[in-house]
Amino acid sequence: MIPSELLASFGVGGAIDHVERLTGGHIHGTWAITMTVASGVRRRYVAQSLNAYVFADLPACEANLARIDEHFHGAGRDAAGGGTASVTVPRLHRTAAGAVHWTDATGTTWRLADYVESTVAGTTAADAGQAYEAALAFGRYAHALSSIDGGPFAVTIDRFHDPRWRLQQLDDAVSADSFGRLQDCRDTVSSARLIAARVIDLIDGLPPLPQRAVHNDAKVSNVRFDERTGRAVCIVDLDTTMPGTLVCDVGELLRTATTATVEDDPRPLDATSIAIDGERVEAVVRGFVDGAGMLVVDAERAAMAHAGPVMAAENALRFLADHLRGDVYYGADRAGQNLDRARTQLAIAEALREQATSIVARVATESRR
Repeated sequence: MIPSELLASFGVGGAIDHVERLTGGHIHGTWAITMTVASGVRRRYVAQSLNAYVFADLPACEANLARIDEHFHGAGRDAAGGGTASVTVPRLHRTAAGAVHWTDATGTTWRLADYVESTVAGTTAADAGQAYEAALAFGRYAHALSSIDGGPFAVTIDRFHDPRWRLQQLDDAVSADSFGRLQDCRDTVSSARLIAARVIDLIDGLPPLPQRAVHNDAKVSNVRFDERTGRAVCIVDLDTTMPGTLVCDVGELLRTATTATVEDDPRPLDATSIAIDGERVEAVVRGFVDGAGMLVVDAERAAMAHAGPVMAAENALRFLADHLRGDVYYGADRAGQNLDRARTQLAIAEALREQATSIVARVATESRR
């Protein structure tokens, strides 16, 4: 439920016409609010109740988001980026004290943003053109953040993209087996450990990569596309924007934009049953590099070849650990959903390794010319 004082706390007045719960996100609760404001004008807003279990340091998250909002929407700005036009983020509303978060009487923390009108989103790319647009937007976003004032962003989730840490979390969940679920997924745990060891070896073989301000959760579902032109116009879910590597964002795009397989497919899957679209793979790499421009260095181009398998495997570890812990992080709409998510990501990791690695390496090298 939306608290009655939420909108007023963010300085928004008017009559509420409709409230709709939005689904699709794993972490926060999200609602679309349609209102009639001054002179009968109807406007829409997005309200989110924030998950303080996942984002335990909300002041750090608020500080990052306030900087991003100012960078994109400050006085005289339509979009940030210096040559990376046509990328933006939702405009946040602020309290009378200038904060981008507000906490209600129950201790729940809320955020309010403008709804990005005339846009749509999806969980995967419909075709190579949409894959390119999504990657272009995230590349532009990284480029835009490279010129932000104020030094490095605060870390909102520690060790977010650390496969060794994610493997340790899985091992801890296996040892505890608090909900008695291990018996039904021992084979998946074994597969996850094997694939995780493989991607850790890949990471260990890479040179050090530059730490940059990046989105860190660059899924296709975190892009809003213009419903008329199909162009990617807006990046959403910015809470994980913090220091990281461009390669992790490329990996998230590769695992979500290059196959039609849904994230929680309940069917038994392996690498042979996952079709990776080579055209979409090329589109992701070209789009991201085109968007980020001169920001991308040779070490990052070389590492992109392994980005998809690494990020798919990392997500598998996280989904599987959460299944064993009782679905406390991602939640689940049905029994075994996080286990299905884990199994699907393991299959995607292997499919990307077998079907996409050479394509990514070639395109990343060609884009340097």
